[in-house]
Amino acid sequence: MVERILPFFQLGQKAHGRLNIPRSWPDNLPLCRLSSSAKDTLTLADAKTGVLITGQTGRGKTSGPGRLLAKAYLRAGFGGLVLCAKIDEADLWRKYLHETGREADGIFFGEDSSHSFNFLSYESVASGADLEENIVNLMIEVARITNPQGKGGENEEFWQSQRKKLLRNIVGLLLPVDGNVDLLRMNAILNSAPQDSTQTRAADWRNSSALFKTLARAEQLVGTRIREHEYRLIADYWLHEHPSTDTRTRSNVIADYTGLLDAFLRGKIYDIFCRNTTISPDDILAGKIVVVALPVAAYHEVGRYAAAIWKYLLQRASQRRKLDQPETIRPSFIWADEAQYFSSSTDQIFQTVARSYRIATVFLTQNLPNYYVEFGGTEAGVHRVHSLLGNLAIKLFCGNDDTVTNEWASKTIDKTVQYRVSLNGAQAGEGHAIGLAQSEEFDCPSRNFIGLKNGTAVNRYLVEAIAFQSGRRWSNGRSWMKCSFKQNA
Repeated sequence: MVERILPFFQLGQKAHGRLNIPRSWPDNLPLCRLSSSAKDTLTLADAKTGVLITGQTGRGKTSGPGRLLAKAYLRAGFGGLVLCAKIDEADLWRKYLHETGREADGIFFGEDSSHSFNFLSYESVASGADLEENIVNLMIEVARITNPQGKGGENEEFWQSQRKKLLRNIVGLLLPVDGNVDLLRMNAILNSAPQDSTQTRAADWRNSSALFKTLARAEQLVGTRIREHEYRLIADYWLHEHPSTDTRTRSNVIADYTGLLDAFLRGKIYDIFCRNTTISPDDILAGKIVVVALPVAAYHEVGRYAAAIWKYLLQRASQRRKLDQPETIRPSFIWADEAQYFSSSTDQIFQTVARSYRIATVFLTQNLPNYYVEFGGTEAGVHRVHSLLGNLAIKLFCGNDDTVTNEWASKTIDKTVQYRVSLNGAQAGEGHAIGLAQSEEFDCPSRNFIGLKNGTAVNRYLVEAIAFQSGRRWSNGRSWMKCSFKQNA
């Protein structure tokens, strides 16, 4: 049951020196098989429902099923976004691009100094009438990527509304005055905001504050570029509500964004995100493969911020496309190994509609506890994790000895009715009695995930995984199937 790319479609074969990529992408386009049986073919329709791959370190989730899907998507001509957690991940994708003839489509963002993405300028053009709120939501998402569970506990809804109000009053002030939003200006507004109501009346503050000077310019534009009631709301927020707020509350609301803005205004990250735009999500939708080569292992929070920007704006860009003739619209993928570092609650919302917008999501992770930690470890966080992963319809479980993950996998595959025959001894001269007991047991017990092959020469470079897809029966007649992947295929 070794995987293989479907030969009869010849995806990725070269004709006259060029890659033979399909010109249309119907839902029944075959991508790869999980066994020798045609019944175990994964199609474009399957890919669009999303894929989750689990497996502990060294058990082959990346080199086995991950490699199969990555090369299948590339051969089929998908555009793609790759989010890097590990330092060697960019090199792995260079290899994939080379092996599939897609080298010309690869862009290694963060490594290639010729490419930059001014994400605020891009969103300003793309959002149209919804610009202000879209930029607010973008900044909220970027800040949330390193703190998906929030800081407010049971009061998180309150804190989130306060964060949005802060950003809305920055963006709403800068847009009519400057015509766009700039991180340097946003930072200046935050840093020059009054700390108390007394300061708002002080001549020294008014003469030196970038915020007050911008308010004065906005007032002159009332009736032309800004509505009077909107100006009054903004001015009241900055001159009355904000400085009168409890100091601890105000500092907590501001902290997320001063740290975020500071990170983007320095060094390399400023060069690639705050200048001009040479590459954007639109290029991914047109077939480019953007590898965000700012691995979390080296760049830490900055790497996660960069990934959040690209992922969120690719999701938004895909939803803006007209899909009158969907088969002519090139599919794209979002690829995240160690996906817990890049996931947030907005992914769960997007994944419910990803199929319609022709986005194939592939998330790889070692185990569920990694996700629980990143989502705060609370009961609500656990529910969010299950909701997100539940919306990835195809699941490939590689070898794992994590009991939480294995038990969840067994429960996901579900139970079946089992019948057991029992033989009772003779009683009072009667003969043996045969009994039949009915019980429900896990169809794929958690012990099945422990001994799966992990590749390497010892296992003839075969990686084993248990495949499950909601509502599907595989060629073995069951809802799950053990399949094998060649690491060097």
